Amino acid sequence: MNSWMTTLIAAAWICLIPWRVLAQDTVQIKPFVRLAGDRVTLADVAELQGPLAQSLGQLVLLDNLPAALARDAHGVRVELSQVRDAIERQQHVNGGRLTISGSACMIRPALASPAMVDAPASRPEQVTSVSQAEQRGTLREAIARRVAAGLNAAETDLRLSFDPRQEELLATPVLGRTVAAHQTGGGEQITFGVRVIEGEKIVAHGNIRVGVLIRRLVVVPNAGVSRGEVLGAGSLAVQERWVPATVRPVSIEDLIGCTARVRLAAGEVIETRHVEASVAVRKGDLVSVDCVSGSVVIRTTARALQDGQEGQVVPMETLAWRKPISVRVGAGGRGVAVAAMSDEPKAAGTRGARGVQAGRN
Repeated sequence: MNSWMTTLIAAAWICLIPWRVLAQDTVQIKPFVRLAGDRVTLADVAELQGPLAQSLGQLVLLDNLPAALARDAHGVRVELSQVRDAIERQQHVNGGRLTISGSACMIRPALASPAMVDAPASRPEQVTSVSQAEQRGTLREAIARRVAAGLNAAETDLRLSFDPRQEELLATPVLGRTVAAHQTGGGEQITFGVRVIEGEKIVAHGNIRVGVLIRRLVVVPNAGVSRGEVLGAGSLAVQERWVPATVRPVSIEDLIGCTARVRLAAGEVIETRHVEASVAVRKGDLVSVDCVSGSVVIRTTARALQDGQEGQVVPMETLAWRKPISVRVGAGGRGVAVAAMSDEPKAAGTRGARGVQAGRN
């Protein structure tokens, strides 16, 4: 009798609930942030989507950031495991409805206020005065600080190159003056339209082009990688390199298990565009699916209707009721139901699902 009742509950959940949305909240850990203040919260180090994820925004991950930064000049690293542990300690959180991605967030101290005034070209410029202390040195130094702030990087982590033909403009003193600037071009070279204002007079103006290299930790293959090859920790190395600001490297934690989209040469910096998540489930595979409703988790088996990567939502069909269901794919042949189609059950007494009370941490 108990088995029959459990199956009936499962059939009702899968077949009668019209598109009940589940497991759509996401926590995406940022790779790098600069922060000021004492406490570090989840909202500081992650992008939060969905009401459940946003309700965790004030979750404290670190109580004394200045002390932690004093112990390590390179910055403080918040790991994925720390985020998971902090969330799991919350009594009201149903972890089955959260998708957590990213590997770690590196925290460094916030930069001092930029020594320039942003002036977008698309609207009238609101130019305000800045202190002499902020506008120290030359226009070259002011541009360097502006680039560092725009890239959220320390000036010591940047190598900048300027057009020698603009040396006279770059040497313009800015002490006691106001600099108005707007970025007019990007890429490996960044272009700024600038004006230096003293009182009611423009004393210098022009377009300044800056070549930018930034020091980053990157991952490279130890040997050539073929397209479609799965990357493993043993075939990769982490190096510190100067790369263009347009390069988007991937952490080694995020690369392990990914598939190469293109051929990679030995020593080539691996970027996000070079790889994709490996297929976690293929069309026709059987997947163990958890259907979460409040504090109840109902487990059933479904057949994948297309290939899917880990974290991707894939259409499937339950074996017990032959009903369509959307499932967020996990590792190891498992997944969590996202939505169920509304329809009438074929048979209330079908076997193939079992209900369990969800544990609360």
